[in-house]
Amino acid sequence: MKPASIAIAGAKHISIPNLPRHSQNIFFKSLYWPLDRIWSPFQNLATWRFPISQECDLLHAFNAIPVTNKPFLVTISVPPFVYKSKRTRGAEALFFRFLRSQLTAGNCKKIIFQSDYAKQRYLNAIQNEKHRKIVLEKETIVHPNFIQRTSEPKALQNKDRVNLIFVGGHFARKGGVVAVRVAKKALEKNLPISVRIISDLKLGAGVPTDFPNKEQYRPDLELLDLPNVEFYGRLPNDRVLEMMANSDFQIMPSLHDEYGYSIAEGFSTATPAIATNICALPELVRDNQNGYIISLGKKENRLWSGWGNWKRLGSDRHWELVDRAYNYLAEEIFTRLQLFLERSDRQEHYEMLSQGALHRFQIAHESRKMSEILDRMYGEALEN
Repeated sequence: MKPASIAIAGAKHISIPNLPRHSQNIFFKSLYWPLDRIWSPFQNLATWRFPISQECDLLHAFNAIPVTNKPFLVTISVPPFVYKSKRTRGAEALFFRFLRSQLTAGNCKKIIFQSDYAKQRYLNAIQNEKHRKIVLEKETIVHPNFIQRTSEPKALQNKDRVNLIFVGGHFARKGGVVAVRVAKKALEKNLPISVRIISDLKLGAGVPTDFPNKEQYRPDLELLDLPNVEFYGRLPNDRVLEMMANSDFQIMPSLHDEYGYSIAEGFSTATPAIATNICALPELVRDNQNGYIISLGKKENRLWSGWGNWKRLGSDRHWELVDRAYNYLAEEIFTRLQLFLERSDRQEHYEMLSQGALHRFQIAHESRKMSEILDRMYGEALEN
């Protein structure tokens, strides 16, 4: 079949892990129109502009909906997308209704969710049963994909020590605060645990779940100087994956995470993960199969049960809420690692977890396999 010319539109950071990496087709990126600066609802509209000589057979949009006569697919990572509360009125409500109608049009060939979490949140937001039925006929789940880094599970780096690695720009939300508190507990209890931190330490106001005043986090930032903590700041991705391969567990005790790309990519190095049970993370990490799951109280929509409560409780209670969660997670992770180090079969157990991490990667995230799936969808979209 002749390679198709496919235009990419919408959220760039979502498109990178969700596009095929070994495709037979030709992709080109649209030039960005910053229309959301004029009116914020426009961020849900997939806009593009190409040179006059540029033509496409198909569009693939990410977290945005195109208005076009051409066949298109949409990948959704962040629910509820173009759904707002029942209080939405006027032009905004009409605009969202118009965009939703594009998803039910015949030229919308596939609605791709990057996780079951995204799918369920999206379906729960749909009020119109006819619309829901059409979405269910078009929906599929395709997880983000990455390059495989190893084909073999690995052994513990040091049978008498555990080396953890945390990767995340949002230091508090993704679990960096918890990671350094685990390191502090390990020093106090003389347990051989070390932690590597790769982060640009973004925290505070503007980050979901974070307490807005950065000064409240100063004692945790000072823990970066502990003798069993190595802090690296931002690093190139290849260097991160090299360090991941030389670590025993990746740790992401997040309070909120739409997916957890670093966990999926970390599995490419056969590195097990320690994560919370919120949002899409339990789809990646299975307790005692490819890592450890730490249970937080959560709502029916899979969000942490503390999500948004600070708006009702006020500023002081907000810090109490997140601080209590950080302490709980640090204690739970420390206990799991202590039990791990006490196992007489920890080497065998670890190799089983490593094999599980690699298996999860190969069935759900391996780039060549996912490229074949996406290319098949493109072909079907152009045929029908």
